[in-house]
Amino acid sequence: MHRLLHIIALAALVMLLSCRHGQGAARALLDRAEALTPSRPDSALALLESIPATSLHPGEETALHALLLTQARYKCMYDETDDSLIRIATSWYDTHRDTRRRMLANFYLGYILMNRGSYGESVRHMLLAEDLATQLKDTFQLGIIYRNLCIIFGNANIGQQEIHYARKSADCLRAIGKTE
Repeated sequence: MHRLLHIIALAALVMLLSCRHGQGAARALLDRAEALTPSRPDSALALLESIPATSLHPGEETALHALLLTQARYKCMYDETDDSLIRIATSWYDTHRDTRRRMLANFYLGYILMNRGSYGESVRHMLLAEDLATQLKDTFQLGIIYRNLCIIFGNANIGQQEIHYARKSADCLRAIGKTE
């Protein structure tokens, strides 16, 4: 009986490690892409596009891949209008406690909706991203959010709000030494 318990425990350990190994490879690539995105978004994009969807663990890895792929495309200046990918990330992060990634997912969704001309829905996601960036005290991201809100209100011909957000964006970016 004692020997049978050892065999079962060993088999369970092997199964756990083999499952973890499969998840670890995709996760390592995601972590590498996340590190590359700020300085080398083109390299991050190529890496993310090389990861087969079947190698991603459903849930967190799939959501992170969707977020990072959208982020890399944004930083490579793609004018995305298809929100299907980023909605995977917003669905996940809106129900899980990762404030930074939730903020980014909503920001990128708002950006894509802005590109598509869906200004009302875009504003809703930008304002949620603003709230989350405020909680995180992320002045740079707030400046970018306000810049996009300025663009949205400008495109919608709402001049007073456009000016309001242009000032807020300038204030945030100036506060951290960035000028645009």
